[in-house]
Amino acid sequence: MQKIGYIRVSSTSQNPSRQFKQLNEIGMDIIFEEKVSGATRDREQLQKMLENLKEGDIIYVTDLTRITRSTQDLFELIDLIRSKKASLKSIKDSWLDLSEDNPYSQF
Repeated sequence: MQKIGYIRVSSTSQNPSRQFKQLNEIGMDIIFEEKVSGATRDREQLQKMLENLKEGDIIYVTDLTRITRSTQDLFELIDLIRSKKASLKSIKDSWLDLSEDNPYSQF
């Protein structure tokens, strides 16, 4: 099991340091970072992270908007992560916790 962080900012002028700080406080094994628009899921580091996802891994994001931009995209992403028997947690959006420890994870 790995704790995997995903960090994204929309442009090179934005600073991802706050996201790094929050994820490092939890203790990540690996962090994937991108400076690209979140309008599409066709992002190199996101795809690399998802391709290498293993059973038991947990993806952490500081905010749901860092990994997805629409409800439909979120549902598709959740289905993909679950199909790999992995989890997704958002620090800001605490309701988004797909781990078995969360009684609402199937909600």
